[in-house]
Amino acid sequence: MRQTTAAIRTLLFYAALLSHSPAAAFSFNSVRNQQRNSIHHASVESVETSSDLVESSSTPSSNSRWATNALLFSSWTDGIVTNHAAKSFLRYSIVNKLLQDHVVDKEDGLETSVKFSPCNGPDVEKLNNLEAADILSDRGKQFAFDAFDAAVRNEVDSWSKETLQYISTETGEVTDGKEALSTWNPTVIYVEGGNTFWLQHCIDKGQYSQLIIDACTGESGAVYCGKSAGAIVAGDDVSTATWKGWDDPSVVPNRETYDDWIGTRGFQFSESLSFFPHMSDDWIELVNDKVKGKEANSTCCLREEEVCCITGERKQRFVVSGAAPEC
Repeated sequence: MRQTTAAIRTLLFYAALLSHSPAAAFSFNSVRNQQRNSIHHASVESVETSSDLVESSSTPSSNSRWATNALLFSSWTDGIVTNHAAKSFLRYSIVNKLLQDHVVDKEDGLETSVKFSPCNGPDVEKLNNLEAADILSDRGKQFAFDAFDAAVRNEVDSWSKETLQYISTETGEVTDGKEALSTWNPTVIYVEGGNTFWLQHCIDKGQYSQLIIDACTGESGAVYCGKSAGAIVAGDDVSTATWKGWDDPSVVPNRETYDDWIGTRGFQFSESLSFFPHMSDDWIELVNDKVKGKEANSTCCLREEEVCCITGERKQRFVVSGAAPEC
């Protein structure tokens, strides 16, 4: 029985929790050991999605950027922990990232083996492993996320467990801060909630924006997880943080009023879609007033139990819902 090790490199960005403090980003490895031929296929309960697929606007957008894979939510506990569909998509996103990194590593190894041993040809074991990984990658591209029901989620979970048999990654030396974004190749980038204005200020002042965008886009980008403020800054327009009046802009020098934040651009990880977390019936009238005159589907409102899942390869986004939290 062969044992493989997959290291999930996670970068946590928590500046929004530390008003008046500099941006803080630290990294850690989560190492999972997978034993070959010891896969258990757990059943997944059926969870109804709270919203139909959020289609891209038919109106041409000046921004066509998409995150490779992202999950945006109001609450980790209510949105992810109790949400089987969200957990399944998160599992798929992480495993797919690990698989793409594995393919790149094996391709580099094959190229090296041919270069330095042209008479012997490519390493047969690496070639076979790469072929198996390519097959798994193709299977992963076939999942129908627009009908993300229990049957599809079971297929995703089964594929994830099978894929982990073929993945072996080095944990690497843990690196913090900007270096983690540029050289460490993180698997997951998790941006915490808190004061949205301070978070955006730290991103701008520390020049993190382009680094995070580069790390989370492309064929093998990191999985972006944005909670509350982390979801808002992932959208097109950060000024949705001004709507409820919960966050205090006065902590940011020279941008102390809500008007100072109108039109502030986020990472734009889902084309021109903006995000409004912590949605409830109390805010319906406010939201309707704020979106007047805007393009249809320009704002995604997320209740506590809802998660917006984004897959850039398909230019697709959809909202899944767990059980509503008890009052």
